[in-house]
Amino acid sequence: MRPEPFPFFCDFEPELARRVTEGRMREFEARFRRGAALPDPNDPASFRAATLDWTRLGAAPHSEWLNYYRELLGIRAREIVPRVPHITGASAGGTGALLLVRWRLSDGATLALDANLSAEPVRAASGAGRVLFATPRAEVARGFEAELPAWGVIWRLEPDDPGSRRR
Repeated sequence: MRPEPFPFFCDFEPELARRVTEGRMREFEARFRRGAALPDPNDPASFRAATLDWTRLGAAPHSEWLNYYRELLGIRAREIVPRVPHITGASAGGTGALLLVRWRLSDGATLALDANLSAEPVRAASGAGRVLFATPRAEVARGFEAELPAWGVIWRLEPDDPGSRRR
């Protein structure tokens, strides 16, 4: 069990609180038959169980996850957000578990996302460009090919292709 579970909790007036508790009991009835316990969303103990222990932030693995998310948020702030106002078109496609999304930018460049939505690695014919982020263990080859691990992604900024511009 996780050190800090995140149970659903709420603070509703008595009638709504009763109805929420009853509804959740019905919703998770099958789990109760198997012996699992469902915390009452109106019990203050459910809220306390979801409270993070911030003293653990400096210790592994918490510090590693914090650094990872800071890195991702930094990439988002530097590379993605400034380009959003310049999106002029988008397309999505793929095969099987491979999702390919492309956002065309006003300067002719393309913001590209290749995502593996499966538990198995997949090969992708990946475009050229600067890799903004690749999931650990993603392998991006120079020959327009990538191997994405299970649930992996690659974000790239592909250069302007003058031949693909609309005249």
